[in-house]
Amino acid sequence: MTSPDSDQRFHSNPELLVPIEGDFAGKDILSMSQFSRRSLERLFDVSGQIEGYLETDSVPRLLDGAHAALIFAEPSTRTRGSFGSAVLHLGGYEPLTDPYLKLFPNIEDPEFDFRILDYKAVLGDGGLIVMRHPQEGAVRKAAEVLRDVAPKVVVPIINAGDGIGEHPTQAMLDMYTMKKRFGRLDGLRGVIAGDLKNGRTLHSLIRGLSCYKGNTVYLLSPQELRLREEERSVFASLPISLVEIEDREQIPEDANFWYWTRVQKERFKNPEEYEAIKDGMVLTGDLLKMQNNRNMIIMHPGPVIHEVERSTIDLDPRWIYFEQAANGLPVRMALLTLVLGKIK
Repeated sequence: MTSPDSDQRFHSNPELLVPIEGDFAGKDILSMSQFSRRSLERLFDVSGQIEGYLETDSVPRLLDGAHAALIFAEPSTRTRGSFGSAVLHLGGYEPLTDPYLKLFPNIEDPEFDFRILDYKAVLGDGGLIVMRHPQEGAVRKAAEVLRDVAPKVVVPIINAGDGIGEHPTQAMLDMYTMKKRFGRLDGLRGVIAGDLKNGRTLHSLIRGLSCYKGNTVYLLSPQELRLREEERSVFASLPISLVEIEDREQIPEDANFWYWTRVQKERFKNPEEYEAIKDGMVLTGDLLKMQNNRNMIIMHPGPVIHEVERSTIDLDPRWIYFEQAANGLPVRMALLTLVLGKIK
């Protein structure tokens, strides 16, 4: 199984993780550790405004003339499509087309590869970059290299997923979904199940929920897919209660949300290891009958593969997968306008 050894990630300058502090303009969005409650509430307020524009078909062209380069060195459907749609809705321009992998011929040499992000080569007169990369820390490294190439030009980079590291904008839309459903992000009880070791979405979600008070998250996974010690150490320092449970019977009946995740096939070097564990944490109709809480919601960051018994779960009103995914559009539109300083 792929392990997070030091030679599989890029080590970059931790000083790049600039706190947002309610002011997004010109800042890289690399990790949920940059966020506070104040910053998240600002994002969600603007997301609500944007959602109102979408509902009335009256979206202002806040990014008119702005360039947004979507650089995905790893396959993506939902995130890539969501960001692309966000740019177009706001009147922006996306200067790059597939295949993005041609931008990165030497993935082991970031100092060489990432210099193609020079704003003159990619963005013309400026804008921002949305980037996904298969290696942890790579997006932060790209931001560091870009600062070296063009130190006087502000070209923010948004992390759209870096290997087994983080996926900040997924956490943003997940939390926006919870806030709309529950009217709050304090005092929630949730269950995160599946691949805790490699699941970048949940790494960001836990960081985000720690910005609010009184949250408790129960962690359920196969033994082989539990949190890495590195992440465990980070989370232990955050103001959030994490409880590791060993089987489904320990899931609390009063949970507000279940957050189910898939086993990350692409993180396994040995296909046999993946096949042996892929069905180790399946959400079934029988499991929901055992935990008959009608007030909770069931979430999933996608894609849904083997870990959800869709023949029964799709019929359950608590399964809000499509609602959750749809919230990605207003949230990412809001983030783009805030980072480019187009909304006050």
